[in-house]
Amino acid sequence: MRKFLGIVVLTLLLNSNAYAKVGNGELKLSQSTMVKLMLYMYGASNPKYSDGANKKNKPMLMVISVDGKSSYYYYCAYTRCTEKNYVYKAIKGCEKLSNGSPCYLFAKKRSIKWKNSINTKSTNIKKKLLKEPYQIAKIIQDLGFYDDDISKLPGIDYDTAKLDDSTTITGKNDANNFSLKKPKITKKITQSDDDIVSKLKDLKELLDSGVLTKEEFEKAKKKLLN
Repeated sequence: MRKFLGIVVLTLLLNSNAYAKVGNGELKLSQSTMVKLMLYMYGASNPKYSDGANKKNKPMLMVISVDGKSSYYYYCAYTRCTEKNYVYKAIKGCEKLSNGSPCYLFAKKRSIKWKNSINTKSTNIKKKLLKEPYQIAKIIQDLGFYDDDISKLPGIDYDTAKLDDSTTITGKNDANNFSLKKPKITKKITQSDDDIVSKLKDLKELLDSGVLTKEEFEKAKKKLLN
């Protein structure tokens, strides 16, 4: 009987670990993934996950690829949601966009679960900080997940959770601010072929995830290749 109970407990533990699939390692987010993470934290407006165009949502879970370039997340549109029913779907959705890079759980609700040398335990992002997006980005950076300049990230409208392309995350005006929805490629491309390939992959990811329309993707690709 004791042996049988031990087998049951071991099975439950293994199933629990399989369900969790929490990321582990020195993850570095790309700029586009960092913007998506910020939108996830705010419950970005999306008709797919909400009843109205300006309705904010409750973050449920987000998975990210180990190369930091792909992600997939779900919101909870109900009073109560069971995350384990969506983890597998999110991972599969992420890995369709990741070109073979495996995806793991990064956050549940607003709690960052991915383990690295700094974030050895879960880190909760308090809801009251949503009015200070720069502080949220700073926490993510201090945890070692983002190395680029967070002051260059686009602003976020607190009431609608939409990107505000007229300002940076600090609230300062910046006409050349990065835009997730409408990438603006205004500088002459002088990067190596590897950089161009990387940017094309980022654009394709935005197209596949529905952020960019086919027309916007083609325009951005044409500017990049020219």
